[in-house]
Amino acid sequence: MNRLTKIKLGGREYLLNFSVNATTAFDERFKDAGGIAEAETVLEKMSVSEQVQTVAWMLSVLIEQGAAYRRIVDGVNDCPTITADDIGVVLSPGEISGLTSAMFGAMGAGGETTVETENDPKNAEATQA
Repeated sequence: MNRLTKIKLGGREYLLNFSVNATTAFDERFKDAGGIAEAETVLEKMSVSEQVQTVAWMLSVLIEQGAAYRRIVDGVNDCPTITADDIGVVLSPGEISGLTSAMFGAMGAGGETTVETENDPKNAEATQA
């Protein structure tokens, strides 16, 4: 299962993870507009400054969750993170649309359902009979 996606900000690579915690944070942020399902529509209607601030915040949440995933699942403790304020420093307004696409792509990757199964010899025999 490949839940993590990558983006580059200020020449540095960061991992994004659309987790349950990120979903909860986004749903809370967009609750007055219909929740996370309406996030993309709400972003399109925002002023440039509101959009930049919101995308920076969303990216910081996804990056924090990416680092947490690597720490918990892979035991990697040196995964970089960045705050929303620092994202605002390293981004230009022109980069927002590309990063918004990457962010929603990460959300799509994290939202996919993967079911891992193991073959059971008893089941194989029953279906062949």
